[in-house]
Amino acid sequence: MNEVVEVRMSSWKAMVQERNASGLSIKEWCAANNVSESQYYYRLRQLRNTALAAAGQTSTEHTGGFMRVPFCPADPGCKVGCLYS
Repeated sequence: MNEVVEVRMSSWKAMVQERNASGLSIKEWCAANNVSESQYYYRLRQLRNTALAAAGQTSTEHTGGFMRVPFCPADPGCKVGCLYS
């Protein structure tokens, strides 16, 4: 990573830490600091991807696939958010 990128990442990291410490929502913090939400999320994504690359991983993006979801039959005592209740 070159020096310009390191300085940029350091600045973005400070921005995210400041937002976290503020207690404001991302939307509120962005409005108060004249940063667009899309720019904030772009910078956050770049920081995460850089951290993943440093850890030897490649991306936070989903690669697709299937996931088993528990099925809940029409049971009035069901506690997993049935569609039938």
